[in-house]
Amino acid sequence: MKTLFVPYDFSLPSRDALRYAIDASAQLNAAQIIVFHHNPQVYTNGEFPVLYLDNLDKINSDLRKQMAQDALELMDKSKTMYPELDIQAVVVTEAGTVPSILRHAEKADADLIIIGSHGKSGFEKLVFGSVTAAVVEDSEIPVLAIPSGFRYEKLEKIMYASSLNHFQSEIHRLRKFLRKVHVRVI
Repeated sequence: MKTLFVPYDFSLPSRDALRYAIDASAQLNAAQIIVFHHNPQVYTNGEFPVLYLDNLDKINSDLRKQMAQDALELMDKSKTMYPELDIQAVVVTEAGTVPSILRHAEKADADLIIIGSHGKSGFEKLVFGSVTAAVVEDSEIPVLAIPSGFRYEKLEKIMYASSLNHFQSEIHRLRKFLRKVHVRVI
């Protein structure tokens, strides 16, 4: 495994996912972590959406710096253990959070997407969060959803959940992933 891809929205669940990726990087033989933020350029101010155009490059640059700082803080105790780990902070401004995550994970040739899960409303959103649920559903790349507050433990078992809608292609992707993490299929 070479590249871990971590969508990051500065929330506690996304910070937990980044912490997990850093801690799991040695076991997964990862050389690189891409910390990815989708900056939609539209924010809500109370009830009304606000489109900002001024200083977008500076805003994105500040976001990248903060992401890199957050990653370094999480690596502080691990830095001596993983001196070769390359962490890159990427910020994009484009339409569609989920398509953006999937497109950039594929562009980075990511081996695994590690994403935080958190609740919004409804059962699926309660379990995963709407962006996480959509990434899990639509991704061709394996996705590891980290529950809020979960800390890394050595991977010994992997459970694979499927709707069985695309069973053959899912099995192919699963076998490919398991070879990368050196897990024996029983």
